Amino acid sequence: MILIKNGRIIDPHSKRDEVVDIVIRDNKILKIGKCSLTDEYEKVIDASGCIVAPGLIDVHVHFRDPGFTHKEDIETGSKSAAKGGFTTVVCMANTNPIVDNEETLEYIKEKAKTSPINVLQACAITKGFKGKELVDMKYLKECGAVGFTDDGLPIMDSDVIYNAMLKAKELDVPLSFHEEDPFLITVAGINEGEISKKLGISRAAIWKHMKALKEEGYNIESVNRKGYRLIEDPEDLLTYQNISHKLETKIMGNNIVHFETIDSTNDYAKKVASQEPEGTVIISEEQTKGKGRIGRQWHSKSKEGIWMSIILKPNMIPQKAPFITLIAGASIAKVLNDLGVQANIKWPNDIIINNKKVAGILTELSAEIDRINYIILGIGINVKTMEFSQEISEIATSLYKEGHKISRVDIIRKILKEFENLYLQYINKELKEETLDICRQHSAIIGKDVYLIKGEEKELVRCLDMNQEGNLVVRTKDNIIKEIISGEVSIRGVKGYV
Repeated sequence: MILIKNGRIIDPHSKRDEVVDIVIRDNKILKIGKCSLTDEYEKVIDASGCIVAPGLIDVHVHFRDPGFTHKEDIETGSKSAAKGGFTTVVCMANTNPIVDNEETLEYIKEKAKTSPINVLQACAITKGFKGKELVDMKYLKECGAVGFTDDGLPIMDSDVIYNAMLKAKELDVPLSFHEEDPFLITVAGINEGEISKKLGISRAAIWKHMKALKEEGYNIESVNRKGYRLIEDPEDLLTYQNISHKLETKIMGNNIVHFETIDSTNDYAKKVASQEPEGTVIISEEQTKGKGRIGRQWHSKSKEGIWMSIILKPNMIPQKAPFITLIAGASIAKVLNDLGVQANIKWPNDIIINNKKVAGILTELSAEIDRINYIILGIGINVKTMEFSQEISEIATSLYKEGHKISRVDIIRKILKEFENLYLQYINKELKEETLDICRQHSAIIGKDVYLIKGEEKELVRCLDMNQEGNLVVRTKDNIIKEIISGEVSIRGVKGYV
């Protein structure tokens, strides 16, 4: 048992306010009153001068997880809440991605399991916070949602609000509305000045937005009596706004989900693939469990590279899917070469510079016998990494390490554009020549002797070409011509990695 001595109990419910002792057994209050010290207590806490009260509940918090964890996350938010006496909180749904689906809700619930407090989650009222279509409130409640809110945005359609209220009454769940009509707002605040008059908002609102931009990574200088100045444009931040700006695609990247950190973009993409449209890009500044082929670990340090996955849903039979890996490799190689980097392709899924790996491709397929459900195309590019672990230091490199300081955002835009071009050629018209030409032109192994490695077996062959299917054509030491299908073997250079 635990004895809390001399604490001032304040309980609004029972209107109690007195200095007494509390006995706790099995995490439950056994007794409130004056108690003598005995050997039966495992722990005695002297609460003199302290208040003992029921745990506080905050029904409106922003833990910013997932998507904005550089501001706050479930772990830091929970610890802060516990420090302030809050034992239960309800998180709002305006994260990235928005909590309007089971996968994101499950991500939060799973992460909250280690929290020192009760972390509950409200889901969005409308899909994507767009104010048009209600989420499946019944299903999300069954999944664990404790309420619904489009917090931060008003729902302007009265029919949508009315139907949400009816559904909430049926399910006995609360709704929280952000009651604000933007059309009635001219000056958002009470402090006016020259800048606020020009922009139609208050100084306080400007300061708030500037503060938010600084937290996002923008280098902004404040000058007394003059205003704010953008010192440095942070083009290297992998935000939706940065990437979508000047993005010249029709499909790829129209929807971008950005994380500060995640275990694996591929794993997350697989969870949401059925709900997200084709071309959705999952991107993170860091991966804690990034992976390459055959379950190998991919080292994905924060803000040092490009760690992204693309959701694809081509209307084709599964047997045609492997060629998409070649399309990705061709796209990356062409973009890097266009940017002045002499990059080659180590068939089928590695991009190399100076005989060292700078990028890798991991393609994962969900399919039935005659149709593809989805393809997750994972791309990892070492951009800024200067130091590699001992186990890969001899075979890995980065763009910066090779002297190429190129914006990550610029690389992503160009890859998405090039990939979309070659991808649409293939799935719509079954055109392969442009992809094959790029792969042949930038091949690191055609015309060279390499080892084919399968298990413990190793065979020396000469790489001759790629056929129309994208398979490797080789000649053995016995002068036999063989066709190698992607995934059958690993390829290793005679003198090392290449």
